[in-house]
Amino acid sequence: MLRHSMRLPTVLFFSTVLAAAADLPTARTSPLDLFRELDDCIQQRFLSIGRFGISRILPVHGVQRFRPENAQEREVVGLLEDQGYEVALYLAGRGILDATASTSDSMLGALLSRRGVQGPAFITGLHHPQELPEPAALLPDARTALASFRTAQSYDMQKDGWNVRIRPLRATSPACVACHTHGSGGANEGLKIGDALGAVLYVSRAQ
Repeated sequence: MLRHSMRLPTVLFFSTVLAAAADLPTARTSPLDLFRELDDCIQQRFLSIGRFGISRILPVHGVQRFRPENAQEREVVGLLEDQGYEVALYLAGRGILDATASTSDSMLGALLSRRGVQGPAFITGLHHPQELPEPAALLPDARTALASFRTAQSYDMQKDGWNVRIRPLRATSPACVACHTHGSGGANEGLKIGDALGAVLYVSRAQ
């Protein structure tokens, strides 16, 4: 009987510890992991060849809100919103490495030339979307980041109170290289698998 009476407090102790641990935030809810998961989702979209540029993120003309297309995308967007993050996405192609590239022209001109920063696409709900950085304001850092992706894997900065995480979009197959060398994606000599074809900019702040 004594043996059994001593087991009960022990069981209760470990049950309490496990319950408390369940209430603690997991590593997956950290900003680093959440934005890594978001980037994984966006990278997957750029593996397909059916759409190009910002149309991979905003496939419906005139719509600025990102629409999750699968369970993983819905989950990560939900986690970002639950954690109180406002998130928007911008896109830049290799054309910005041209020193004359700018976003001073119309958005249509930027989309057609692929020489400017495209976006924003609203990943989560934004309280004041007008406070997002203008694409032209992000261009210098996007250009620096894209040039650094010859060796680097990330480029982080702050802009007007927003955190900006810039990640490379790399050529993953001969089809990527062919499209961006001879196809509709542009004319870039000397591209090879692993080269950065563009950059995605995650602009965020926590409420």
